[in-house]
Amino acid sequence: MPTVLGLMHPKIEWKKAENNSLADGNPYFGPDAILKGVFARLRTLHV
Repeated sequence: MPTVLGLMHPKIEWKKAENNSLADGNPYFGPDAILKGVFARLRTLHV
């Protein structure tokens, strides 16, 4: 994960589709916000 986050621009803006359960934090600004708001939460979703 550090490699992926390191490749992101510091001011990256990440938007999830409005009907996505992770869209409650839209938009996510910066790699740290994406890590906490998207990637960390993906681990807790049930398939």
